[in-house]
Amino acid sequence: MDGPEPEVLIASDVSSVSADLFDEFGDELVSELGIQWNVAAFATPRVRSVDNERLLPPVTGVVTNNPEYLQWALSRDGRAVWWEDSPTGFRVQLRTNLGPEPAVPFSPDELGDAVALVANWLTQDPKRVNQDQITVSEHRALETVIHLIDVASPELQLSAKDRVRLDVLIQTLQLQLRTPTADRTIIGRVLHGLATFGGGVLVGVASTYLTGLMVRFGIPLP
Repeated sequence: MDGPEPEVLIASDVSSVSADLFDEFGDELVSELGIQWNVAAFATPRVRSVDNERLLPPVTGVVTNNPEYLQWALSRDGRAVWWEDSPTGFRVQLRTNLGPEPAVPFSPDELGDAVALVANWLTQDPKRVNQDQITVSEHRALETVIHLIDVASPELQLSAKDRVRLDVLIQTLQLQLRTPTADRTIIGRVLHGLATFGGGVLVGVASTYLTGLMVRFGIPLP
């Protein structure tokens, strides 16, 4: 397996009647997690069962429609997202050793909505103690926003006043990322400022990350 060690394993059951749809879902989820949240995910070839002789990666989350992979994930105190067929499409359900969350139904043409929901589940930090903390995935995405804006800002036609304002926003965000107990309210205000800066001039720079982060921090999209 090339590339970074995966954090999420996506295992498609070879006998599933919706294997093609699940595979399409898995491919989109790998892209969503990688691009949006900088989380490495790996979709396996279709599986029949867990191969105990094979060294599987020490992932923190599993997405599957295979019962053995579901049990394998839960036996390791991991998080699992269970996919099952329904009369109108499919359902996804977050499961942990604390018990299952309510299943959420989707139709086949709502695949993108299902991907977004599952990505949100998988990037929530189960070790979060309170709402002042940010998850590892959020931290990575915020760092990426800072980097993308830093790279692009020399090419932007900004006034001296706007450049000072942009520096203040970035410095505030950097300070929050260095703080052990980051303030989600302050970060949300910074994200709103970046998204509306100069009539949205920065949205094109890091649109995917900004949009996803604003949703996570409860900030209305501009």
